[in-house]
Amino acid sequence: MSDFSISGDLGAVDQLARQIGMLGRRDFQRGMLREMGQAGIDLVHQEFATSHDPEGDSWAKLKKPRGFGGGPLDATGALKGSIRMRLTAEGFALYTLKKYAPFHQDGTRNMVARSFFPVGTPPASWLMRFDRIADAHVRRLLPMAA
Repeated sequence: MSDFSISGDLGAVDQLARQIGMLGRRDFQRGMLREMGQAGIDLVHQEFATSHDPEGDSWAKLKKPRGFGGGPLDATGALKGSIRMRLTAEGFALYTLKKYAPFHQDGTRNMVARSFFPVGTPPASWLMRFDRIADAHVRRLLPMAA
């Protein structure tokens, strides 16, 4: 007959099981999502600062450049400053209540789109940022995962 056994202190295994169980806790998930949402706002702000869409493509230049040198969507900073985040049942959403935002995001028959929110799946650069946040949260909870 062949035998194999392992023995030792199972306290560490119990501790790891408790920590893994915390991954499913709502407060853990909401904290991580809150940080991801703030990162999304930061990414949108970077787009306004560089006049690029989420994919990294430059926004169309203004037909009539302003005398003070601001880029598209930069006249007052109101749209950029209106970007907010809310947690949802599935994750988080970025939004603005500015009534004119959809015209800039989607364009019109007479105005080219200058998207500041991702359309569909977020671009790889956004997903990498969210992945780093998730990884950091898991590593804080499970230090042995480092």
